[in-house]
Amino acid sequence: MCATTQGGLFDRLPYELRLQIWENALSDGSTNIMRTSHGINEEISERLYDTLDIHLSPIYDDPWMRVSCRRMHLNWTIKSPTEKNKHTPNPDKCCRDIYDGLLPLPFEKLKLVINIYAPDHRDGAQLLLLWQKVRALVAILNQTPGSKSVEVALRQHGEHTWYWASKVTAGLTTRLADSDLLLILFGKLARLRDFSMTPSTLMMRQHKDIDALITDIDFYFDTELDILRGRAAAMLRLERFATWFSSSWGKLPYEDQTLVTIRRHHGAVATYDSELTKLRLRYNCFDTAQLSAFGKDLYHPIDHDFDWQKWLKAYPKGIPRLSKEWLREKRRKTYRRLRLRQYSANNIADPRQLTQF
Repeated sequence: MCATTQGGLFDRLPYELRLQIWENALSDGSTNIMRTSHGINEEISERLYDTLDIHLSPIYDDPWMRVSCRRMHLNWTIKSPTEKNKHTPNPDKCCRDIYDGLLPLPFEKLKLVINIYAPDHRDGAQLLLLWQKVRALVAILNQTPGSKSVEVALRQHGEHTWYWASKVTAGLTTRLADSDLLLILFGKLARLRDFSMTPSTLMMRQHKDIDALITDIDFYFDTELDILRGRAAAMLRLERFATWFSSSWGKLPYEDQTLVTIRRHHGAVATYDSELTKLRLRYNCFDTAQLSAFGKDLYHPIDHDFDWQKWLKAYPKGIPRLSKEWLREKRRKTYRRLRLRQYSANNIADPRQLTQF
């Protein structure tokens, strides 16, 4: 390291103190300080443009994604797509939000280590959450020029290690280890130069049609999410309802994507929901949940840019497991409440005069 950095008065400070200043200036994710001086840019670049760790946790309440720099004490906490206004009509904006402060970085020189922490195989929603995170991360990386290398590290998470195949995957026609299931998604990286995995003994299997396999898994997980137990599953069901008509992370809106799958991937539909009974139940549950929360149904949508905070306020514990019994009871309570509301608004003396519901 040179004694001088062409950093003006900063050159008079000890190198260790300068590093603390750079770390503090970069702690909010902004790289603006690197534009102030060529010397400062070089000194920061030497440490910052090295290895970035991306951490993906299976826990719903953990940060959606965390990025850390190995050679500088820097951490970025990335909010979930829902918190980042997942209802935005511009899907690319969500990707920009993720690395807004990192765009000036030369990704082609960066080494990325993607740390994926083992889910609890007894909680199927944790594997589904990791699936969603990896899908989103791959979409983000495909927006960049490409990285020098990408390493995927499968990490133990507390007492949980990587399980061969969680119970939630039992219905898949293609049996895969949990790790392989996630690794398949990295086959969609458009500018992948050097890919490695830790531990190296767990290797991604070769598949002729990755797109078809991913669609198959997507459709299957969608049906499984309907009936999974636990808070994480309930919150993921709420996110699905809250973003039914909205696009995010480079994906089509949920409804549009489902229609594309039905039209183009007959095999997945025939295998997991041949008569679309599960989809119809999901659709009716969404319609009723929306009607209950906002007084509008799908024939009178409140807005295609749904507000996550409003849905969260209406269903703070998420959406329960979908069933005909839940739908029947929810409809009964919702229609009764709306009848009483109409009765009050119209000053009807006898509630039996109401015939709308």
